[in-house]
Amino acid sequence: MTHRRVKALEVARLTEDRLRRWLPPAGVQLEREDYDLFVEAADQISALLALSDPAVRDAVGWVIEGAWSDPAAPQYWAGSSLWMSDHMCAIRFAREHDAKQAASAMLDGMNIRICQHIWSDETYGGEGP
Repeated sequence: MTHRRVKALEVARLTEDRLRRWLPPAGVQLEREDYDLFVEAADQISALLALSDPAVRDAVGWVIEGAWSDPAAPQYWAGSSLWMSDHMCAIRFAREHDAKQAASAMLDGMNIRICQHIWSDETYGGEGP
């Protein structure tokens, strides 16, 4: 495991521990803003944990999918008005926020979903991204 992956795993575990301490007691409702922040942090933890996995080689990102397509076989946004079923053609974003901004600017009014995607070593035939 590379030094960067070890560091990512350490950060993810520390953050996960902090989030667990932050969670309110059972039955206590979170304000919407707090819930959104918690979900975003959980997404970032997932990405960090994926980076620490030796089977995943720096290929974690966010994509824009057409919500009209089946989640098991999505259509990915590949720029402009191009939609493709090949995830390798999808425009990748480092952060969910970036994908949301692009979708807002380029795909306003379209029925889409923003999804985290992991391209594993197998995706690249063992060559890595």
